[in-house]
Amino acid sequence: MLRFATLAFLLLLATACARGQAKTSADNAIDETYHHQFRHIAWEEVGRSVENRPIYMAEFGDGDDVTLFFTCFHGNESSTPRFGYEFANLLHNDPTLIAEGKKVVIVPILNPDGLVHGTRNNARDVDLNRNYPTSNWGQQPGRRGHVDFGEAPASEPETRTVLKLMAEVQPDKILTVHQPRKCNNNDGPNGLALAELLAEYNGYPVEPYIGYPTPGSYGTYAGKELGIPMVTLELPRGTPDSAAFDEMWRVNRDGLLAFVNCNLEDLNEAE
Repeated sequence: MLRFATLAFLLLLATACARGQAKTSADNAIDETYHHQFRHIAWEEVGRSVENRPIYMAEFGDGDDVTLFFTCFHGNESSTPRFGYEFANLLHNDPTLIAEGKKVVIVPILNPDGLVHGTRNNARDVDLNRNYPTSNWGQQPGRRGHVDFGEAPASEPETRTVLKLMAEVQPDKILTVHQPRKCNNNDGPNGLALAELLAEYNGYPVEPYIGYPTPGSYGTYAGKELGIPMVTLELPRGTPDSAAFDEMWRVNRDGLLAFVNCNLEDLNEAE
């Protein structure tokens, strides 16, 4: 029964997605930079944004130990989309980099509207990293200023896409990529051990607390409340066409592979 209900939902989603809209010059530039350059990868549409732009994913490996990997929660974190595409390209070009029993699901642009408009938030001016159904959703953090949580938890189609994907792939661990705080921020059981594993490669500090409250965040939802081991990798400043990006990719490449290929039971939990 649940399987047929899911199929009905997907058919309704596909009908809604067919409406489409005219592409802007920014859309064309992003297509040229990412979609066309990496079109050799088998992308699958998993959702649509507020402005009806597609959200794509790609799978690598066929194991039961699943890593879910997101980049570009915020459209103004300019290096994160390329980071996601480069990781997908790496795994596509050499499938042997994924250990037996492992699988990686990559969503390189979760917030396509924000990327097109150059904004942190989505097209409804909602922060997609504060829209999750957590126990502290909607609690304004005070000193950090006003946060746009959305009309309700999971009010945004981009957030619902993440929740649907999580239900489908049942991740064992999650890695999200942001900018520009240059740290490894952990959530959930074994999150600290995973952050320390990344730090062995990238040299970024491990920060269990990012320095300010994040009510409604994905880390709070997936890591703290659902108990999925999770790291938010914060890249340093740098644009995707800069030497700074080349360096951040160089120091993180092997760490990403270690994150995917590690066995959680072998990590020494220190939290």
